[in-house]
Amino acid sequence: MRTWDKMAGGVLLGVVASQLVRARKANISYQAQMVEDTLSVMSAVLPGQKSNYDRLYRIAYQANVVPSELTWGKRNLGFDYLDDFTDTFFVEKNDTHESNSRKERIIFYLTGGGYWLRPSIFHFHMASKLANLISGKVVMPMFPKGPTHHIVDAHKMILSRYLYLIREKGVDPSQITIVGDSTGGALAVAFMQQLRNYQLPLPQSAILIAPILDGTLQNVLVEFDQVEYEPFLQPKLLALETETFAQPFEPIDPLISPWFGSFKGLPPVQVIIGTRDMTMSYAALLKERAEAESLPIDFNIYPHMAHIFPIYPIPEADLALADMVKFIEKVAAEV
Repeated sequence: MRTWDKMAGGVLLGVVASQLVRARKANISYQAQMVEDTLSVMSAVLPGQKSNYDRLYRIAYQANVVPSELTWGKRNLGFDYLDDFTDTFFVEKNDTHESNSRKERIIFYLTGGGYWLRPSIFHFHMASKLANLISGKVVMPMFPKGPTHHIVDAHKMILSRYLYLIREKGVDPSQITIVGDSTGGALAVAFMQQLRNYQLPLPQSAILIAPILDGTLQNVLVEFDQVEYEPFLQPKLLALETETFAQPFEPIDPLISPWFGSFKGLPPVQVIIGTRDMTMSYAALLKERAEAESLPIDFNIYPHMAHIFPIYPIPEADLALADMVKFIEKVAAEV
C-alpha cells in the first residue's frame, strides 16, 4: 500500500511540476494553467464531443424545459429572485439598500454557454464579484435557451426584464451596463440593436467578453488547434446550436448573429479577450468595424488567456474584472 501511495504521490508531483513549468513558459499563473488542463480533460468526456450531438441535444432539450432554479450554491453567493420573477436572479453588494437604488450601478448580465447550455457556477461567481466591485447590483435573466426554445423567446424575455428595471424599479438607463460573454455577448449586441431600432432606451455602456457575433463562424479565421483548450467552443456544435436556436430565422439574421446588423448608434463597448481564444481574429475584425462605424470601443487583449477566462478563479480574471469596472466608471464620468 505504501508503494502505491508513493507512486501516486510521485505522479501528482510530476503533474504539478509539469503545470508549473508550462505556466512559467507561457507567463501565466499556475491557476490559469490548471484551468486550461481541466478544460482539456473535460473536452474528452463532454457529451458534445466527437459529433455526438444527438445526445447533447436530448440533454439540453430536457434541461431547458423549465427555468433554471436558484440553488443553495447560488443563494450562498448572495443571489435571490428579482421580485416575483422565478427566471431572473440578482446579487448585490452587502451594504446596498433600496434607498439608493436610483444611484447604484446595475449590470444586466447575459450569460453564454452556447445557445443550449445554462450558465455554470463560475458565471455566478464572476457576477457576485462584479456586484461588489461596482458597489451595485448584477441582474441575471435566465433567458430561454435552445433547443427547447428559440431566439425570439430569448429576446422577449430579456426585453421584459430590462424594461421592468426601468419602468417599474425606477432604474435610469444611464445606470445600466449590459455584460455578455461568448454567445451572451452576441445576444447583448443583438438586443442593443433592437433597442436602437425601436427607439427604446439604451444602456450607458456594454462589455463583451469574447463575443461570438456570428454563430456560423463563416467569416472568420478559426484556429482549430485551440479547440482542446475550449471544449465549449466546438465550431460545428456552435453552428448547430445557432441554426436550431435561430428558427424560424436564418442563422445570419441579426437577431442571433448581430455581426450582420449595424453597430451605429450603440453605446460605448469594451471587449475582453485572450490570445488563446478561438475568436481572437474575429474580435480584431470587430475592432476594425466598430471604428469604421464610429462605435466607441475599448479593446483589451490578455496574453495566453483562453475563452471567457474572466469567469474562472484565476489572478488574470481579477485583472480583467478591474478593467471592466474602470471602463464602466470612465464612461459614466464622460457623460
